[in-house]
Amino acid sequence: MLVGQQVTYSRKFEPTSYEQATWSTIQQSLRRRALQAMPQEKSLAIIRSPGWTWKPNFYQNAANW
Repeated sequence: MLVGQQVTYSRKFEPTSYEQATWSTIQQSLRRRALQAMPQEKSLAIIRSPGWTWKPNFYQNAANW
């Protein structure tokens, strides 16, 4: 937002090698989890099937995620 308002700034953020390694580790973890995920089509087919029912309190703690 400040860049759009043309607020002057002196330097570009340069992450340390530790920060770069940490971010790389996070990305690799997320990539692995995404590759293990169920395809959207399959999950939609499951919840749209006649035998599917939601657990009564499924979303009760959703705000705590």
